[in-house]
Amino acid sequence: MQKWEYCLVAMNHAKKQSLLVEYKSDGVQRQELKRDKTMGDEDYADAACRKIGSLGLEGWEMVNTSLTSRKGEKVILRYMFKRPLTDN
Repeated sequence: MQKWEYCLVAMNHAKKQSLLVEYKSDGVQRQELKRDKTMGDEDYADAACRKIGSLGLEGWEMVNTSLTSRKGEKVILRYMFKRPLTDN
């Protein structure tokens, strides 16, 4: 049976912050995605989009997106990814 691993890229517009969240059997790991001016990032959203691009190159497939809004204002965008789990 195929096994999967999952991760999430989240952009929190209220906090102006982007996160990578990795879900593993031994716990959850969170990493803030920092803006990198040398890579052309203008803000936290560019850092998240750059990470989304690199996840595709690492074999991750986007499987879901969601938006949480408050009073019609976009607050949090989430991008869920999966890839086949390999035995290490």
